[in-house]
Amino acid sequence: MKKLIKIGKRQIGEGYPALIIAEIGINHNGNIKLAKKLIDVAKDAGADVAKFQSFKTDDLLSNKDVNYQKIKALELTDNMHYEIMDYCKSKDILFMSSVCDEPTVDFLEKQGVLAYKIASCDLTNLPLVSYIAKKGKPIIISSGFGKLNDIRDALEAIKREGNEEIILLHCIAAYPPKVEEMNLRFMQRLAKEFNVLVGLSDHSMTIEIPQAAVTLGAVCIEKHITLSREMEGFDHKASIEPQELKKMIEGIRIIEKALGNGERQIIGDEFKLSKIMKRSILANKDIKKGEVLKKEMLSIKRPGEGLPAKELPNLIGKLVLRDIKEGDYIKFEDLK
Repeated sequence: MKKLIKIGKRQIGEGYPALIIAEIGINHNGNIKLAKKLIDVAKDAGADVAKFQSFKTDDLLSNKDVNYQKIKALELTDNMHYEIMDYCKSKDILFMSSVCDEPTVDFLEKQGVLAYKIASCDLTNLPLVSYIAKKGKPIIISSGFGKLNDIRDALEAIKREGNEEIILLHCIAAYPPKVEEMNLRFMQRLAKEFNVLVGLSDHSMTIEIPQAAVTLGAVCIEKHITLSREMEGFDHKASIEPQELKKMIEGIRIIEKALGNGERQIIGDEFKLSKIMKRSILANKDIKKGEVLKKEMLSIKRPGEGLPAKELPNLIGKLVLRDIKEGDYIKFEDLK
């Protein structure tokens, strides 16, 4: 498995902070001012990426689709893309977008995007998946709607183009899913089955589920955001609000610190307390030189500055080489 992927200066992989994608998507409602406010929300909360959806409506929908006009109103024009990307740059937050058609891929490639997102709805759109893979940029791909074979086909299509820069996101593509439908342990199955970095694209209404995903190895978390779930639009009701985003990210960063490196170390206050809290072997009476140590001559008490309790069997029957006063620590050099 590729252990590390770089998007710009950001390193993503095991042992690194999870990449947090604030999914603005179409929650800008076609309004550039609202888009910028949501970028501000993402940045202020500590997200790494502000992500949108880039598409040409005529390449995405038939004009007979009942939602054609509503979706058309959410299409980002070229000028809106320029303004949003410039604003992200000014705010020092990565711009990313789910791309839905080849012309849009070419447009974003010309703008120098650093990575591509493939949405769940395009997991089985292998011509588009391959077209994106040929660009040689890191790909974050969601697996909603997909069975294992669908996921395998998409990953193989990417790798056939010589692209190994993949993060696979577990996703339950309901808006929102029930908590009991999330099946977070499936991320671990994906990592083992496909030998790729994994993460979570989360449509649930909780902030705890993404936090739990990090404990299970997610290197990337994607979450829909809105200014208010009361706003009109397709995705607002399945999004979290600014304070929730901030709490979610704060919790993830605390969890990452607590996860550590998997090695047992006694450090800091624990090291200091160990000397106080552990017990040592000491004399519970005056012991004369030449006596043979017996168990009843010894006690195991705090602090832990002498021989540890586990050494007690090794002391019994030893000859005492000097007088030892009651309360003194027993030392190996005092015995024969």
